[in-house]
Amino acid sequence: MPRKRSPAGFYAEALAPEDRAGLDEAGAVHGLEQEIAVLRLRLRRLLVEHPDDFTLTVRAIELLVRAVNAAGRAAPEDEHDLLERLSAGLGGVLDLLAEANDTRGEQ
Repeated sequence: MPRKRSPAGFYAEALAPEDRAGLDEAGAVHGLEQEIAVLRLRLRRLLVEHPDDFTLTVRAIELLVRAVNAAGRAAPEDEHDLLERLSAGLGGVLDLLAEANDTRGEQ
């Protein structure tokens, strides 16, 4: 029976030697938390280095939102926890919207 290749072995051939060393380590990472953190850092750098590049900023935000949504779908939780995590992932935007809605309801 032929030996099964690991996914890391499949991709290793296409990588530069310095990247091959980290491939097994990257394969051991589960979830999207680290990827989301990297996207946030890149978005922050983009806002500092290219504050006028609206198109690129919107694309970066869209990618971050998709990653946060994918992470939410990957980890089943109750509705309250999901709302809290999405709110935290979007920098408290959902909290601000909820507060505005509550204030409007009191008037």
